[in-house]
Amino acid sequence: MITAAIDIGSSKIAVAVGETTESGRLDVMGLGLAPSKGVHRGTVVDLKQAAEAVGQAIANAEERLEGKIESAYVGISGVHTTSTNSSGSVSVLGKDHIIGDDDILHALDEASAISIQQNQVVIHAAPRSYTVDGQSGIQDPLGMFGYRLEVEAYVVVGSSSSFNNVQQCVQKNGVDLDGQIIAPMASGYGVLTEEERQIGSAVVDIGEGTVDIGIFLNNGLWYTTSLDLAGEFLTRDLATILKIPREEANHLKEEFGNVRVDDVADEIVRVRGFGADREVPVSKKLMAEILRARAMEILEYIWREIKRSGYDELLTAGVVFTGGTSSLAGFLELAKDVFPHDMPLRTGEPRDVMGTAALQIHAPAFATVAGLLRWSQESVPGRYTTTERVEGIPFLGKLKGWLSAFLPE
Repeated sequence: MITAAIDIGSSKIAVAVGETTESGRLDVMGLGLAPSKGVHRGTVVDLKQAAEAVGQAIANAEERLEGKIESAYVGISGVHTTSTNSSGSVSVLGKDHIIGDDDILHALDEASAISIQQNQVVIHAAPRSYTVDGQSGIQDPLGMFGYRLEVEAYVVVGSSSSFNNVQQCVQKNGVDLDGQIIAPMASGYGVLTEEERQIGSAVVDIGEGTVDIGIFLNNGLWYTTSLDLAGEFLTRDLATILKIPREEANHLKEEFGNVRVDDVADEIVRVRGFGADREVPVSKKLMAEILRARAMEILEYIWREIKRSGYDELLTAGVVFTGGTSSLAGFLELAKDVFPHDMPLRTGEPRDVMGTAALQIHAPAFATVAGLLRWSQESVPGRYTTTERVEGIPFLGKLKGWLSAFLPE
């Protein structure tokens, strides 16, 4: 089944189209990119500009596909999401008390029925474990005999205005939404193996506007948070200290970015400054010192948040860094100075990808869009309809399309 995915980030919009092969690899048929506009720290702040940027990325993807994208899964990022643990309990109504899909959906729907504010909406209800007639710790209750089914779920709630604005950005370009998925979930599917999600790991997506953290255990999402501290701070530091435009600072970061100060030669590059015909000499070593200081602060902040989650001791598979900032030279080595010495660390790239756009998408910056694509392939069994919508905002009682995505196969 061919599906499409849209990642609306603070620095870029990425649109990918593909399908999963019989061998389980992700065949990426097309990738469209566009500079992000109207999006700040994962939130739409200018609907018109954001919709135009999304439209440009869609058009670029369609040009490579020589076809039209009619619907897509979209990633949700930003600091407007919160989460809570919830449980749901239902009587098994299946024939002969055999637990079926509807029973599991009903339990998840019950877990999703939490008290939220008027300006909020439930985005995800991810099951952690099930209990059947008092027997706890069940991961896959489908087909089991029982009278009572309970589920412990991790429920993510987001701002309905932010949620709806993202939806409008896509629909204004003639593309329907198959569903919206939080970025940490998508990134986890993009770069983690099933074993890593099972035994405990954290995905840290350091984007331009936010840092999204997702912790996986027992093959499910157990914790998420979004930090208001990310790659744009590196760019801003360079621009402020070196007294150059942000565009030039961002170019320097992407072209010469390095946090290994000792490895950087004390060379000078000249970039455009403010004022007429003004060039500014920039020391590569000074630039590395600026980037290292801010990157260290971000990493320390990330580790504090992981410890605050209470799951830091359960990350057997360690921490996987994604996002464009994690591609800075020396970033992983710097992380080893912050995280415990026995904590496994690596940079994550989309796994098991192939196809015409595989080379382009095989980078940490594309973990989310690749994960959205894989999530849509692995989680949509085909027998469920897409999310129903009421006036553009999903209705709590009509979450069946999304909740079905978390059902055991």
